[in-house]
Amino acid sequence: MTEWITWAACKRRVTIWFGATHAQAIQHMLHDGERKPVLSTELGFLTSSGRFVNRAEAAAIAFKAGQIIEPKALLCSADLGL
Repeated sequence: MTEWITWAACKRRVTIWFGATHAQAIQHMLHDGERKPVLSTELGFLTSSGRFVNRAEAAAIAFKAGQIIEPKALLCSADLGL
């Protein structure tokens, strides 16, 4: 079964927040009381199998799943129109 990208996400330590865009995911993080994002916050994506993946791996998954039409080095939430 092909895995696909479901949400933009951000991860700090072991907690993951998600949304339609990375900005929305960060808003959820701030709403939960986390301080403003710093370098320790990793931007990535959640997949259909529930995995958090970085932007490079997400680009490969999205291309293989047909979510984007051209291969990319790094995926942005705007590329998907979630």
